[in-house]
Amino acid sequence: MKEVIFLAKMFQYTFNYEQELFKHIIRSNILNKKKDEHKIIKDLINGYSCKEIGEKYNYSERTIQNRRKEIYEKTKKYMI
Repeated sequence: MKEVIFLAKMFQYTFNYEQELFKHIIRSNILNKKKDEHKIIKDLINGYSCKEIGEKYNYSERTIQNRRKEIYEKTKKYMI
């Protein structure tokens, strides 16, 4: 019998912006305010985990993980 191993692809989302670009992202309509993306990105940059952010804003950890991915996709062109 052959052994089958499945490897999950892990992707590290890092957010690294110049200060002025970050201010522009927060003030602009790039992020969805109804989804609290502007609050979530601030907390991610300040080092909070998805679980901590979810508890803070009453979302599940998985919802914050999805929002983190969405924020990353929307803002990756602004990163250093």
